[in-house]
Amino acid sequence: PPGSWQFPPAGSKPLSEIAKILEDAGFTPVEVDFKAGRWHVEAFNSEGQKRDLRVHPGTGEITSNRRS
Repeated sequence: PPGSWQFPPAGSKPLSEIAKILEDAGFTPVEVDFKAGRWHVEAFNSEGQKRDLRVHPGTGEITSNRRS
């Protein structure tokens, strides 16, 4: 709904840096959203499997990596 956008907190890494961290870890991000305090990323891993990732906005740490 309008007005319900969520943004990463102050001090978070820029999305471009998050994408680079994921790419360096072997993922190809295809869709990104920010909600519930984490980046929610749909990505393909190096084996071509679709993954549903949760990424900490301040550190870039992948906190969840599940089959999508």
